[in-house]
Amino acid sequence: MNLIKNRYFLLGNLLLILLAIPLTLFLVRRQQELRGSATPTTSLAIEPSAITGNTCQDIIMDVTVDPNQNLVSIVDMNLVFDATKLDLVEITPNQAAFPLTLRGPTYDNGKANISVSIGSDVTRAIQTKTKVATLTFKPLAATTAGPVRVSLDQNSSRVFSLSRDDGPGENVLLNALSTNVTINQQACSGASVSPTPQVTPSTAPNPLPALPRRAVQ
Repeated sequence: MNLIKNRYFLLGNLLLILLAIPLTLFLVRRQQELRGSATPTTSLAIEPSAITGNTCQDIIMDVTVDPNQNLVSIVDMNLVFDATKLDLVEITPNQAAFPLTLRGPTYDNGKANISVSIGSDVTRAIQTKTKVATLTFKPLAATTAGPVRVSLDQNSSRVFSLSRDDGPGENVLLNALSTNVTINQQACSGASVSPTPQVTPSTAPNPLPALPRRAVQ
């Protein structure tokens, strides 16, 4: 009997085809997901993790990025701090590692943002722990109720990677570490003191020269 005319053979092949189609679609979709899915392994941190200063001098700290398995190209970080205790004077990017500033820095009542990039040279991708920027704060008041926190908003901060397994628009930020700041009250030695007003006495008028007496005749 001719196998092609065998209805059981035809039904078996048709069943295999029907099973193979959804399986193939599933595998193709899964491969696309794996190619387009980033593996977030990058950490942002403010260092040191705790710092103590006083009301007379600036407090300086660094933001670092640790890519782990990613190849970091862009860091877009959002800072949050207590504006009643600290004034963020300046964000200074580490231009040796991130020569291009894409946005900012911007400052807004206890919040700040800056976005920095390695530029167009992909060979500069960050592969080891690296300083992103330096933060300079001016203390405004002592932290009498305990330390205040300077943190990176993990929900809005983003890190992008050039790794082959990472998508170009996918955030590979895994976690963001904050720091605690203690500010002690201190009398500043260089504080200006209003001078005590001094009264300059007026110059006494010079007496008129005595007239010579006339000789008695």
